[in-house]
Amino acid sequence: MGVISPEPATLPQWERGVASEQGSRHEQQDRWGIFCAPDQQGLLAVVADGMGGHLDGALGAQIVVDSARHFAQNSLKLLRSDPLTALESLNRQIHDSINRQSETARSTVVMVWLERDRAHWLNIGDSRLYHFRGGRRLMRTRDHSAVQLLMDLGEIEESQMASHPAQNRLYRCLGGPDDPKPDKGHFSIQSGDVLALCSDGVWEYVSV
Repeated sequence: MGVISPEPATLPQWERGVASEQGSRHEQQDRWGIFCAPDQQGLLAVVADGMGGHLDGALGAQIVVDSARHFAQNSLKLLRSDPLTALESLNRQIHDSINRQSETARSTVVMVWLERDRAHWLNIGDSRLYHFRGGRRLMRTRDHSAVQLLMDLGEIEESQMASHPAQNRLYRCLGGPDDPKPDKGHFSIQSGDVLALCSDGVWEYVSV
């Protein structure tokens, strides 16, 4: 990965940093976005990974980010009143938009809405959200993958997921005929907490 360059967010209580590197792949299919609410009192962050085994993977990931940008700017009332329902609505809009624009595009997604002392998140696929406090990992989202199921069954360790032959086999994604079924949740955040959203291109190579 490239060097993370911290940037002050428009919202003074948060700082943000972004790193992206194409690596050995012939096309960069990862997309990301950090979007402030119109009143500067909330922030929507998203990472999407177009699935390389499908044509138009980059298109799928770009639709995710473009849709999130529009949603953050135009759906503040819903994000404020019911954040998880709002994220589910955005997820459905993205899924439908991908299917309208391409028969083959697919993407993962992880997104988080930050407001005051709460983080509300949603994910599909194997792009992840990590929550750290005091240098300790408090949580990570579960992948919708074959290797996550193997780990849940106790057949492999978490450290073996990245190198397992089935690592790229996902059973949920955005785009395609199946109904998108995201995982979602929320947690409290404190000063000094770190949230990291990343694609598998990070956690395959960095132990977190």
